[in-house]
Amino acid sequence: ARGSLDPRITIGALIAEPLRHFNIVSREDEASRVAQLLDRVGLPADAAERYPSGLSGGQVRRVAIARALASEPTVLVADEAVSGLDVSTQAQLLILLQSLQRDMGLTLIFITHDLGVASFLCEEIAIMYLGRIVETGPTDAVLNAPSHPYSAALRAAAPKFFEPLSEPLPGEIPSPLNLPEGCRFSTRCPSAQNNCRLKDPQLGKLSTQRAVACLHPLVSK
Repeated sequence: ARGSLDPRITIGALIAEPLRHFNIVSREDEASRVAQLLDRVGLPADAAERYPSGLSGGQVRRVAIARALASEPTVLVADEAVSGLDVSTQAQLLILLQSLQRDMGLTLIFITHDLGVASFLCEEIAIMYLGRIVETGPTDAVLNAPSHPYSAALRAAAPKFFEPLSEPLPGEIPSPLNLPEGCRFSTRCPSAQNNCRLKDPQLGKLSTQRAVACLHPLVSK
């Protein structure tokens, strides 16, 4: 997030950029709108006069969120928005995003490798492997009873307090430029059968709310 902020420009000017680009407020109202956005993401008004180098990692993420909100979006895409931060700062930002989603009626698309974060924040989840969605559905349902073997492997690999880590999946992820024949997960799947190496499964309906791209899903309801 810090790399997206010009280090030579103040935070106030950075947040004002989308306001000017989309002509959202007049120049006279710009400062007050910047102050409102800073307040909305939990930053003090005097942060407008500071530079990115003077902010912590969590504050930088808040500035990035304020810039995104400045254009008055209906959809907000957050790509690894809390990665690399300590756990307490992550929690603060997740609660902020959750409140913004609720108060502003935002559709939040949250991209993450952390299943714990996804389970806290997301109502629906889409599991991807090698650039393709392999399972979708309500987050709790997918994580508690995965239908795709890769979803199950991710769930099993999530660390648990005072418990040993599960055995990792065998092999390495294939190159996207040289995909295996048939199902792209077949080279690592513990449930792979002969037809998995011949047919590439497409995402199909599993139930009213769930879909899976697997010839032999782990659950059928």
